[in-house]
Amino acid sequence: MTNWWTAFPTVALVVLVSGCSSIHHSYEYDDVTQKRMGEQLYLEDSLSVFFAKYPNPYRDKEVLWLASFLEGAVALEVHSMENDSLVAVYRFDPQEAPIYPIAYRGDAADPVKCVITVNGRPKCATLLPSFYVLNVPQWGTTYTIEQY
Repeated sequence: MTNWWTAFPTVALVVLVSGCSSIHHSYEYDDVTQKRMGEQLYLEDSLSVFFAKYPNPYRDKEVLWLASFLEGAVALEVHSMENDSLVAVYRFDPQEAPIYPIAYRGDAADPVKCVITVNGRPKCATLLPSFYVLNVPQWGTTYTIEQY
């Protein structure tokens, strides 16, 4: 018979690893739309593409959540608030899940305008602190970054 106290570290490690492998619980449309961020401007398809807001489970980073229930190429355009110039474009690889999380660290002193596009068409926008992304490949969201 295994002593529970000696097995506890193994059980804790399994729970911790399984909890970190997915940062989102449900990809169902009704569940995701309940997490819709309030502070955004809708341009078109507001029911299908939006920024979402979930509790942040991390102390060392922020998470930006994008949701797209449309078919097609999803991108995030980041524009300077000073002159509206394009700063960067994040082009997401196709994925089955409608949620695109991006880990980042931000600078609230320098806000940027972020626009979600699908197939090159702007769908919604919001203001965020300027940020630099942190690579978290185990989340399953992959993208390329074009800097301007």
